[in-house]
Amino acid sequence: MQQFINPHSTVGNILSAYGPNIPWTWVIDHLKNSLVGTTCHIDTTVIGSIPRFRDELDLCDSGVDTVIITDEKWKFPDDADGINHYESALLAHANMQNKDIIILTCRYTNRRVGPRCWVVSYPAWFLSSHFYTPLEAAIKPRGLDYGFSSLNSRPAVHRILLGYRLYEQDLLDKVIFSLGCNGSFDANIIKTLPDFEQFRQLLPIRVYDTRLGDYTVNNHPAYSHAYCNIVTETETDMVIDVAPGANLVEHEIITEKSYKPFLSCQVPLFLASRGHYAYLKSLGFEVMEDLVPLGYDQMPTVDKVAAIVNIVGQGREFIEDFYFAHRGEIEHNYALATGRTVEQQLIADILLFKSAVPSTP
Repeated sequence: MQQFINPHSTVGNILSAYGPNIPWTWVIDHLKNSLVGTTCHIDTTVIGSIPRFRDELDLCDSGVDTVIITDEKWKFPDDADGINHYESALLAHANMQNKDIIILTCRYTNRRVGPRCWVVSYPAWFLSSHFYTPLEAAIKPRGLDYGFSSLNSRPAVHRILLGYRLYEQDLLDKVIFSLGCNGSFDANIIKTLPDFEQFRQLLPIRVYDTRLGDYTVNNHPAYSHAYCNIVTETETDMVIDVAPGANLVEHEIITEKSYKPFLSCQVPLFLASRGHYAYLKSLGFEVMEDLVPLGYDQMPTVDKVAAIVNIVGQGREFIEDFYFAHRGEIEHNYALATGRTVEQQLIADILLFKSAVPSTP
C-alpha cells in the first residue's frame, strides 16, 4: 500500500502555545495547494533578532520545494546602514538554497528579494473571518441614532489625535467612540496640543470593550448602530516614537479592522497609511472616495484626521443620506468580503508575480 506523505509542513514559532498569528494557518492552505511540490511554513512576525531568525530557518526541511514565511510587516532595513539584514541572512542560509521562498505579509505591495525569493501581499487577518451577519440584517435602516463609529483599543498616535480633534470640535459624543489609555503619550505632536490633559482625563473611553477582540462584527453597536465606520488601522505614516522630525515613516498594514465595515454593511472611512484606498480598490472593493477630499489616500495622517473631523461635523443626516445613495456599493462590498474572490485574486497575483521572473537555481 502506498504511504501517504503530507506535502505541506508547518514548523517553529507558529506552533507554540503563544503563537501570535494563528490566522496564517487558517488562510494559506489554498495558496499551498496552488504551488507545485512540497512546502514548509514558518512564522517570523515576533522574531526580533538575527540569531532567532536563523534558528527558525534551521527548522525548515532543506528538501522542500517552497518555503513560505509569514510575517505581518516583514523586516525593515537597518536604520544605521540601510541594509535589510534579515533578507541577507535568509538568502545566505543553507536550508534556503535551490528553492522558492515566498514571504507573505499584510502590506500592500509585492517585490522581488532574490532570484527565487519574493515578498508578497497576503493579508491573513483580512481573510481569516467568515462569521458575519446576514445581508438583510446588516443593511442599516433609516433613523439610526449615530452616523459614525470608531473603536480604538491601543492608543496609537493617530488614534489619540483623532479622538482629541473630535473632542476639540465637540463631536466626540456624536460618534460611537472608544480609546484605551495604556500606551505612550510622549510623541512630539501630542505635546503641542492645547489642553490635551483635559482630553486625556476622559480615557479610557469604553464601548463594550469586552468585545473588541472579536474578529467578527456581530453584536456590537459600533457596527450595527452607525452608518459609517471610521477604521483606524494598526499603523499609519505617523511614527509612534518621539524622534524629532521622524513623523512620515511608511508602515503599510491591512488587518481585520479594514474588512469590518464591508461585513457590517457600513460606509468605510479609513485612517491608514498612504496607498490603503488604492490597495482595497485593486482587490475590487468600492471605497467611496466621493466622501473624502480629492487626493485623500496620499495625504499625511494629520491632514486625514482633519478631513475625517470635517466629515463627522457634517452630521448624522448627511452620512445617512450618503449611505442610502451608496447602497449598491455597500452591498457589493459585502458580497466581495463574504466570498472567496479576494483570496483567489491574491493567489493569482502571487503566481503571476512569481512567473514574471524566471526561477534560476
